[in-house]
Amino acid sequence: MLKNYFKIAIRNLLRQKAYSIINILGLSIGIACCILIFLYINNELSYDKFHDNVENIYRVSTEGNISKDYINVAKTSPALSAAIVKDFPEVTNAVRIHEMNQATLFSYKDKNYYEEQIFYADSSFFDIFSFKLIKGNPKKVLTEPFSIVLTEKTASKFFGNEDPVGKSLRINDKNNYLITGIVEDVPQNSHFHFNMLVSFSTLYKLNGKERYKHWGSISYSTYITLTDGVDYKAFNKKLPDFANRYLFKGEEVDVNIKLNPYLQPLTSIHLHSKLMAEIEPTGDINNVYIFSAIAIFILLIACINFMNLSTARSLRRAKEVGMRKVHGAVKKQIVFQFLGESVLLSLLGLIIALTLVELFLPEFNNLVNKQLSLNFINDWYLILGFIGVSVVVGIIAGSYPAFYLSSYQPVKVLKGELKEKTGKFSLRNLLVIFQFVISITLIISSIVIFNQLELLKNTKLGFNKDNVIVIPLREERMQQKYEVFTNELKKLPEIISISAASSTLGSSLNGSGFVPEGVDEKDPWLIFNMAVDYDYVKTMGMTMSMGRDFSREYSTDTASVIINETLLKKLGWKEPLGKTFSHLSRSNSLKLKVIGVVKDFHFISLKQNIEPFMMFYNPDIFTNLNIRIAGNIPESIDKIQQKWNELETSFPFDYFFLDNTYKHLYKPEQQTSRIFNYFTYLAIFISCLGLFGLASYVSEQRTKEMGIRKVFGASVKNIIVLLSKEFLKWILIANIIAWPLAYYLMNKWLQDFAYRTETYLWIFIISALAALFIALFTVSFQAIKAASANPIDSLKYE
Repeated sequence: MLKNYFKIAIRNLLRQKAYSIINILGLSIGIACCILIFLYINNELSYDKFHDNVENIYRVSTEGNISKDYINVAKTSPALSAAIVKDFPEVTNAVRIHEMNQATLFSYKDKNYYEEQIFYADSSFFDIFSFKLIKGNPKKVLTEPFSIVLTEKTASKFFGNEDPVGKSLRINDKNNYLITGIVEDVPQNSHFHFNMLVSFSTLYKLNGKERYKHWGSISYSTYITLTDGVDYKAFNKKLPDFANRYLFKGEEVDVNIKLNPYLQPLTSIHLHSKLMAEIEPTGDINNVYIFSAIAIFILLIACINFMNLSTARSLRRAKEVGMRKVHGAVKKQIVFQFLGESVLLSLLGLIIALTLVELFLPEFNNLVNKQLSLNFINDWYLILGFIGVSVVVGIIAGSYPAFYLSSYQPVKVLKGELKEKTGKFSLRNLLVIFQFVISITLIISSIVIFNQLELLKNTKLGFNKDNVIVIPLREERMQQKYEVFTNELKKLPEIISISAASSTLGSSLNGSGFVPEGVDEKDPWLIFNMAVDYDYVKTMGMTMSMGRDFSREYSTDTASVIINETLLKKLGWKEPLGKTFSHLSRSNSLKLKVIGVVKDFHFISLKQNIEPFMMFYNPDIFTNLNIRIAGNIPESIDKIQQKWNELETSFPFDYFFLDNTYKHLYKPEQQTSRIFNYFTYLAIFISCLGLFGLASYVSEQRTKEMGIRKVFGASVKNIIVLLSKEFLKWILIANIIAWPLAYYLMNKWLQDFAYRTETYLWIFIISALAALFIALFTVSFQAIKAASANPIDSLKYE
């Protein structure tokens, strides 16, 4: 019996090839998209869970106030780790990590590489984190000063197949570091990544141990482990008093500063933390929600197609059911036959979907910048889930013919008295509306996301980031040579202007406590700041709204500042020139005098409002050289490199473009936009497949009607309009539902941006027209075919 059922199912598939292909293809693409998205979501939710004791590992972050300015930063003071272990028995261990600010030169024999993602770490690093050491003792590799641990990839780059342990790397042509261990490459789903780890005790040798006992410096990442069963939320309540016992202890500082440390579970950092000074850009739980919704919607669209086409074709088999009943088939056998065929078709779609996933997964990995894989053993629960979904879809799609047709008397079926019940709001029509509500919502959302990215890309920043190259100044030797180097560069006609700075615009900047003139010393203000050289305003293409730039003609500029308009507005000064600031870390007797006000510029991402900002002159802390060039850029860079090589032989020439720094700021949004666009196209395609199949079915059902209409003089145009208007009516209804839904979702998404695009009416109109055009184009193919048919053939149909 089963063999017979299987034969009948195969015959029906082959007899209705076009419908079978549309049905299976739509379902396969839907399931494949859903699997890919859930692989991405599963990866996002897996961050940091590979550590053995993950449920007890926490990062210590700091929130608080400097006077009226609120801060919430993913850092602590360097002194906190030892104190928290000492004061709380429930804290079993702590580790500090501190990233090097910029790419660092590493040398071995004739190999020289600039490396990034270098961290100083305490010797307890491997006691807390489960990064696997391949070589070395985890308790000793980071104990001694000038010890270094390499990842496998980094070790291979320098040493090939040699054993690196016991050998030395030279850093910045200054100190030799002994390689004490090799660690496996950091998993992609870690919230921070490193290429090398340097012992934290190295900093003691380089800068003195006293520097790391200060509680006022909030710039070190601290992680702790708690004993089993400790409620971290209850533990957090103890930390403000703990911090206040140590903050400024023994120092004559009387200021209104409150810094409260608190714990964050390690596994919540990637998706739930958007603090200042994160080690790396974090993910966003909202993206998980958005892509989960897209996956479910695409699967729903595919399932709706499958069910619609399955039920639409079922009436063609009514006579088959009647004949089988006449020959003794009982209802249970017919139900089993139809459900079995439907489930078989659905499972076939799943098999094709898994093939598509394997085929397109490499491209999807490039799109999301991950290394996702579908492992049929490890991801068995995902496969099992989709098998379950396929079976459920098959059962639902097959239930209509199975239970509806099998319930009719054979005599009525064979007489042709069985007709499909239709209505203005039949289930099939409602499902078509639902499909296009999703598709139109995705179209609107894609346009809004695109417009937001264009806004971020094209908004005037208040300075000119184009044609500016940035050359890092590493170590004191390079910083001391920068004046000689700049003087040589100024001789080149391609060089428009040059200036040094302590930070790069578009990257993280320092925020420090300053006391403006007329403000109580107990209430310092948090002000972002940067040390700059002469001509910085000119080099960056900024505009002074009053006063002047730093100049070599004024020796007093070493104790001067330039402020931005936002800071001026906050201060409320009508005449700012000549006003002064005191810096908390310096003697209050040193007053920094305002010599100018620069027009506001975006020194950080457009996701944030422009903050109060000041620039001061301090060549001791310059870390980069900014060069504005003209003419042929590659040729100009070659000339700059020649000048560099004449002055510096130990450090290879290295540079980057300033505009790339700003592009990097919006990389997550660009990635989201690309993913969104791809799956929007696929959702529309799947919807059109279903619409095409239904249009074909309706045309078939009305073949005789079309023939009669043509005999009575109906034109091809009349028939096309007649067949198309029914579908277009449902698309219009779908637009009415989709517009407010898309408006709500996009306004919610845009809340993350301080500067955001408008959800203009034209976006909704264009999306409506696009959906109508897509639907009309899809339906018109079948409509034209039906309208062009010979009426004689139509009247002889069936």
